[in-house]
Amino acid sequence: MSVKLQGMADVLRALKSMGKDVDSRKIESLTIKESQNIVMVARSYMPEQSGEAKNAVRVLGTRTEKGHTGTLAGIDWDSEHGYIAHILEFGTAPRFTKKGKYTGEIRPYGFMRRAFDSNKQGATERINNGVLKIIVDLAKKNNIKIK
Repeated sequence: MSVKLQGMADVLRALKSMGKDVDSRKIESLTIKESQNIVMVARSYMPEQSGEAKNAVRVLGTRTEKGHTGTLAGIDWDSEHGYIAHILEFGTAPRFTKKGKYTGEIRPYGFMRRAFDSNKQGATERINNGVLKIIVDLAKKNNIKIK
């Protein structure tokens, strides 16, 4: 059986009608890889003295009984130094003693925001191209021709 289709929506419908699903593990590995790239860039933007807080910036995934549901590059609040990474990302308000003496503040570094902004276009394109390749390969494997 050979079918010619033009749009990706048609390809996905045809695959679904044949009982074929896109392998979510392959898509998961694409998103994890791109998230790891963002984490590496974010860590490089962190101040030198941030020490162990760099380890709190990592790839976080969510799972349910049905499997993987999402990937996130961010600050792990459950890690020992997550709160420090959060303070470095967002900074603090000016602090004062009870007598009104200024005791300082921490300026925000915005390392996660800059990492996302500098990588979102490329990451989006690589994920889209990877998903497209997965779908095209599955379509070819099932004799669905794509124009």
